[in-house]
Amino acid sequence: MNLQLTPSLYLATGNNRDVYLHPMDDQICIKIQKEHGDQHNILEAKFLEKHHHKIFPQYHGMVSTNLGDGLAIGLVKDFDGSISKSLTAYVESKEVSELEAKEYIEFIGQECLKNNFILGDDGLQNILLKKERDGSIHPILIDGFGPKDNSFRYVLRELIPPLTKFKTRKHIGVMFKKLEKTLNKLNSESKVLS
Repeated sequence: MNLQLTPSLYLATGNNRDVYLHPMDDQICIKIQKEHGDQHNILEAKFLEKHHHKIFPQYHGMVSTNLGDGLAIGLVKDFDGSISKSLTAYVESKEVSELEAKEYIEFIGQECLKNNFILGDDGLQNILLKKERDGSIHPILIDGFGPKDNSFRYVLRELIPPLTKFKTRKHIGVMFKKLEKTLNKLNSESKVLS
């Protein structure tokens, strides 16, 4: 059975994929590859099948849709049912301090390093901050993990932990630089307004 994904179910877009709400389950979203996209859904599915961890959304398998095969994962939501916002959104709205933002990035980095997960992207928008009823916040990585392709170098990175750790450390470093750049931009804008 093909699930029917309509414009009203559209949630977001990335470089290679569009994201839709599952038409029969509002706790699940579906990643659909764009025409020019690579086979990232297949690689991500294999990764999530192998690695069940608190920093990743729950994997629900591959599904058939009117837009092609999609990757079904848990939709990250806060305790009140609203979709969790990205670290970028929290920083830009100043709801999260610089120190807190650095701690969330560091947490994701440490979990990836400890478990030998490849971090292949440095986008702060890939980290969602899930609010719990008790006020605690859990960072969840919704994209940018695992291999980007089946190239020899990615196979090596999965097989040789020091190479995985090198790549992950590099991307965490870039995340810190992107955070600093965002904060500098916000500070400049607030000085102009004052």
